Amino acid sequence: MTGVVLAAMGLLGALLNRQSRQMAEELAGVLLAQKIQQVESRIQHLIGSAERQARLCAQLTPPGGLESRDFVATFGRLAAGFLLQGDFTYLGYAVESTGEYGFLERRDATTCRFREYVRLPSGERVIRIYAVEPHGLVLQQTLPWDGYDPRERPFYAAARASDGPAWTPTYVFKGNDWHPETLGVTHVLPVRDAQGALLGVWDVDFDMQDLSAFLRKEASDQTGYAFVMEASERADPVLIAHPEMAEVSLAQGMTSPLDPVLQPAVRPGETGVVSRDFRVEAEAGVRLIACRLLASPSWIVAVVFDEAAALARLEDNRRWVWLLVLGVTAAAVLTAAWLAHALWRPVEQLRSAVEAL
Repeated sequence: MTGVVLAAMGLLGALLNRQSRQMAEELAGVLLAQKIQQVESRIQHLIGSAERQARLCAQLTPPGGLESRDFVATFGRLAAGFLLQGDFTYLGYAVESTGEYGFLERRDATTCRFREYVRLPSGERVIRIYAVEPHGLVLQQTLPWDGYDPRERPFYAAARASDGPAWTPTYVFKGNDWHPETLGVTHVLPVRDAQGALLGVWDVDFDMQDLSAFLRKEASDQTGYAFVMEASERADPVLIAHPEMAEVSLAQGMTSPLDPVLQPAVRPGETGVVSRDFRVEAEAGVRLIACRLLASPSWIVAVVFDEAAALARLEDNRRWVWLLVLGVTAAAVLTAAWLAHALWRPVEQLRSAVEAL
């Protein structure tokens, strides 16, 4: 009887061990899904905020488009919301006919300024810098024009080619005294007249530094991390945000040493679907990868997960499982011994009585 009990307990232990491995695989899948959803939610928040900001700017735009004389009043109305919103690096408007340009610029969570590139009545071009104060914009400095023309920038080219709001591919934002040269993306809103002629362009911009910092702080832990690539029909996707890029000013391509699993993740599937789930043998161990292709911007969100981490997270559970099995086995053996003794005692008494006769 004891042998039967021990065999049953051994079978139970094997089944529990197998189940714990299945649980590890399921946990890995759950963690991948959670991380990819977390990063996608952050990106969708950025995208939605930029698109809402552009719609608000459109409501403030007169039928003939903004002119430079409108800049201070218009951006004075936008400044408080821009500062509170917190996600954007720049918010600007460029005039098609003159190349004049005004934009709000954020330095940190509490500081922003307004700059305008305008042409004076004399024909001279200057740069004016304004502080954003609670009561409005206050002129601080006037500088000579530095040759900047927004109509030559990638965001403006994207607006010219679009009939409506659009997202640019990532490109390099010019550096200045507040910001280093860095990679960013722009949501553009072209302003056109009734005949379709371009009057100007609104731009809402954010750089990849903030997204990379989010990936480092909020989407990376001992189990895994996430990164973002930009998809292209003409070339391999390019790495644009990564936890290790939070301190790097410019993006690096697919040959970047930042991550050993970039190459297997460059073939996305259908938009909005977790297109690939696969395993990669890396020097540090087996990595599980899941990718999701977003629609607009055309970005690939990828999550990398350490396969061993799932087993490690279940290791304590497995120990408790085996302790439980051993405890149950011991209890079963003791119970079987007690039952055997309890059953055998009357038999022994009966045998003794029979022998006494």
